[in-house]
Formats: sequence, structure tokens, C-alpha cells
Amino acid sequence: MSNPSGPDPAGPSPPGPNPDPDEVSQDNPRICQCWHVQLSAIRRAIDAGARTVRAIGEQTRAGTGCGTCRFDLEELLAEAGSKDPDAGD
Repeated sequence: MSNPSGPDPAGPSPPGPNPDPDEVSQDNPRICQCWHVQLSAIRRAIDAGARTVRAIGEQTRAGTGCGTCRFDLEELLAEAGSKDPDAGD
């Protein structure tokens, strides 16, 4: 029986040039293991105005679990040109 409302929503997505930005890949690794936060989500938080590790955590939860990713978050902030006054927290 065909689905009158369109394609089956549980079916696979067609391949295309815009992959899921939060799919774990070599170019989009998981930075925060506790909360499964990928690099793309952290970069979006920084682009949206997060300038501290704490602010990234508020937006993504990254860095709020065990804390081992905080150094990576500090590096990403530095790459984006942000100084993190919370780095010692």
C-alpha cells in the first residue's frame, strides 16, 4: 500500500551534497564523549556568540560532564580568536 502523505519518513535519506552536520566523521569528530557533542555543534555555538568554555557548555553541554574535553574547547576558542577567562575553572 502506498503512503498518500509522501515518502516513508523512516526510509533512508537520498544522498546529496549536504550531509547531516552532526554526523560523526573524520571531519566532524565527537569532541565531548559524555554528551556526544560533535565539532560542528561546538563551532555553531562559537559562531552564535559563545566566547568561553562555560558558554559552550550552556549551549551544547560539552565540557559539563567529566571535563576532559575542556582543553579541546579552549583550543577551539583560541582558534576562533576568543580568550577564555574561564579556562582555569
